Amino acid sequence: KAEYALSNNENSNGKAMQVEAFAYFSRMNASVSYVYASPTFKGYFSNSEFLTASLNYQISTKLNLAVNYQKDARNFERDTLYGVAPYRENFQMGFRYNYIKNGSISMFSGIQEFEDRMDIKQFFYNEKFYRIEFFQQINRFTVNLQAFFAKTSNFLNDSFGKSSLYLTNLGYNTNRFSVNVNGTYSILNRYSTKDMEMFVFGGRMNAQIVNKWDLSFFYQNTYYLEENYADR
Repeated sequence: KAEYALSNNENSNGKAMQVEAFAYFSRMNASVSYVYASPTFKGYFSNSEFLTASLNYQISTKLNLAVNYQKDARNFERDTLYGVAPYRENFQMGFRYNYIKNGSISMFSGIQEFEDRMDIKQFFYNEKFYRIEFFQQINRFTVNLQAFFAKTSNFLNDSFGKSSLYLTNLGYNTNRFSVNVNGTYSILNRYSTKDMEMFVFGGRMNAQIVNKWDLSFFYQNTYYLEENYADR
């Protein structure tokens, strides 16, 4: 499907477009989504470009190949609601092996770039990374473990270093109640401080008390600088 839009006022004209395509085959599916808005477009997005593409191929009943690409250049003019969203670009490919019905091991490799577009940048880096992920569901419980290793080129201080993250995520789900706790320990060379150590932990709970009442709770002790534009 495709959409094309025009805007105009006394000062300028603008244009925007969106294209989405999906393909499904017996062993493969693919998707592409592209959004463009010119600098003078008078819509929610302006001076923006999004591109996401993915391909999944089932090599065998238990082994899958996945390829993903994402480019996010959002509102290069200042966003009055959230500040300025960072520029993000990511490409990764890898394999997922389902050793049982509700358990899998994944290995991915790729490259990514993040740039803070505030006047005073807090991050601007490029990374070549490897990621290993383990997922297991046991009845109502889920366990997710991840390890991330990268060679980081830090453009803030023209330095090179290694970055690593280790994530643990535990969950419990029923029809009326769910709880999730997670923790991530990382050593990063993405920011102005070399070998910066961070421990991010938190949790989320959702419960249906009675038919018309829901209760939710979320806590996180801190956040990574790449998320500094979001409303907290």
